[in-house]
Amino acid sequence: MRSEPEDGGGKAVVSIDEDLRTVGWQGREPVRLRPKSFKLLTVLARNAPDAVTKDLLAEKVWGGSAVSDESIARCIHDIRQALGDSAHAMVQTIPGHGYRLKAQVEGAAAVAAPARRRETVAMLPFTAPTMEVRWHHFAEGLTSVLLSELTRADLVEVLSPTLIYREGRSESEMVEAFRAQGAAYVIGGMVQGSPERSDARSLRAGAWMISAADGRMMWTRRWDAVVEDFFEVQDEIVMATISELASLWSGRMADFAEVRSGHLATSSLDAYELFQRGVILTRQFSEAAYEEAIECLRRAVAIDPGYGDAWATLSTIYGLFSTAAQGEVLEELLALRKEAAEKAYALRPRSGWALLAGAWARAQAGHLEETRSLIREAAAEARSNADLLVASAWFAALNTDMLEEAERWALRAVEMHARRPDWYYCPLGYARFFRGETEAALEALRRAPQNYAEALAFRAACEAELGLDAALADTRARLVTTFPGFSAADYLSSEPLGTEEKRARLAAGFARAGLPA
Repeated sequence: MRSEPEDGGGKAVVSIDEDLRTVGWQGREPVRLRPKSFKLLTVLARNAPDAVTKDLLAEKVWGGSAVSDESIARCIHDIRQALGDSAHAMVQTIPGHGYRLKAQVEGAAAVAAPARRRETVAMLPFTAPTMEVRWHHFAEGLTSVLLSELTRADLVEVLSPTLIYREGRSESEMVEAFRAQGAAYVIGGMVQGSPERSDARSLRAGAWMISAADGRMMWTRRWDAVVEDFFEVQDEIVMATISELASLWSGRMADFAEVRSGHLATSSLDAYELFQRGVILTRQFSEAAYEEAIECLRRAVAIDPGYGDAWATLSTIYGLFSTAAQGEVLEELLALRKEAAEKAYALRPRSGWALLAGAWARAQAGHLEETRSLIREAAAEARSNADLLVASAWFAALNTDMLEEAERWALRAVEMHARRPDWYYCPLGYARFFRGETEAALEALRRAPQNYAEALAFRAACEAELGLDAALADTRARLVTTFPGFSAADYLSSEPLGTEEKRARLAAGFARAGLPA
């Protein structure tokens, strides 16, 4: 499509190639834009010369997910840079409203493209029909990767397995639950050792898609390989599934190199198994599990020092440990967390978990605006990932002043996950406490892990403020007995809380509750 924006006193012809995702002007070499930047440009072009609000851009470009002004501004910057528009004459900012492309749009682009019908596709967790733990780790990892890549490809609306999962629920019951949620199709699969070969190195994986309405098989494939080729099989499953969706609905699939770039976080199967084990252990919220998880993740990054997701998870566990530490131990944990966070973000800047690790590091350095931006980017990546969304809420509630967003994300994550893990309620309680909604905060914190020092400390602060002396005595005793190293002063000095108002409120709450200084 072609546009003729006014640039100063004359007109410059702007060429937009939707297939190559490039933009050029006045005969200059076309510049290829990032997917989000290019999508934003096409929205501006199709609405030119009218202004487009930020809310509409968020809806059209990010699918209605939470998105920061900084993320939109970064895309606008990319477009202006590609057009050489340093004077902002072509892409104009409308204060308090949004942006517009000051151009004459010719051809088909002059008419807004009709909205493509977006089917809703649900994902069942991949299964491992065996007792051997490693296959369950592989199945969980494959589910996570495929869910992430389907969401990023943006071909369909994706429903996560956490939305309807119940212990003991049969596959047919889960399909019916997804159908009730509006899913037209359901994707599933399995991974195991090959039943036709007895050696431990054999691998069989399968993926399929059925109609949610009648269970009719729409597509199925099987892969046989050796374990060492697991990543290649995983890549083929992702490619085959996304390609199948693209052909089913004739949607223009995003450049697949962009879709899959970065999803293969390591090339070492040993490191991958250790990472999956570490992630599962972290969810137990116990010091013994943390210690074992740290050992697994340290071994993973020793095998592959470039494993960004392992570094990000390691940073998170050091943070969980540090809430009940003091003195030299606390200083060492914070140093280790900072090192792991910075490595994670440097290695995997597009990963939601690495974005959150980087956000904490920026918060520690006192850079609140950058912290907000990174957390919002992570939340925008979490449309179908309840764990990542609630983690974004956690960082937002503790490390910034984004309390309304933190509460909204946490509530959304609880809605997305049928099992509602107890740790999902931590950020909800923290955000509500800092907003002064003490009763609502306590309601959430009563459902949070009772073996986690930070959650117990916040709960005690709420109970003290509400005058619940008996409950406070029990909570304080549990905190002191289970975590004798907890110190209110050390926690307040080590956790970047974003604002002095938040720090003062929490300090007053800890003091009122009589927590160890």
